[in-house]
Amino acid sequence: MANNPIWSPMDVTFFGSQNKIVSLWGPINDETSLPIISQIMELDKLQTSYPITILMNTEGGSQMDAYAIYDAINSINTPVTVIATGLCASAGLIVLSAANYKLCTPNTIFFYHQTVMESQKGLNSLESSKGIHEAYEMLNERYDKTIINNSNISKDLWNKFFKDKTVKYFNSQEALQYGIIDDIITFKSKNINMNKYRSMYGIQR
Repeated sequence: MANNPIWSPMDVTFFGSQNKIVSLWGPINDETSLPIISQIMELDKLQTSYPITILMNTEGGSQMDAYAIYDAINSINTPVTVIATGLCASAGLIVLSAANYKLCTPNTIFFYHQTVMESQKGLNSLESSKGIHEAYEMLNERYDKTIINNSNISKDLWNKFFKDKTVKYFNSQEALQYGIIDDIITFKSKNINMNKYRSMYGIQR
């Protein structure tokens, strides 16, 4: 044990350059997007056949920062896999759309909603309100087109389940049905000798 590196329960050791896996965990904003962009740009320099994998669990956030990640993924030569787990909401769907291979775990929940813009302080003219309305329409149209153009969803399915929807929750099976993801990760079965496990924990029956 003395030769092993010191390990703390708070250490995140799964990610790094050895396996080309990075994480996007939590809200998407300027604080979280810059490290992701920096990491994938650096990993793109590694001359290996492995794709870059982003493990993502996000409630969404800034559309602008999501598109910064989206553009970074599309600008590199290395293929990128995004694995959605936990929650893939809002701006997370933009990042997912950039992936060459889109995966999720079985219990992932997805959340789509129309673009939300923060209230504009100092909005005191009709011209200003028109400008905000035009910006909202532009952002919402771009958001929808990003998802549509980077998935296998049909026009009929989009019109039925997403078009003009204020909010839309869906599960992993529905995401696969819609063509939002390519595959669902299948968990491997474990052959466990229950009597052996009971004895390990001092349980007798």
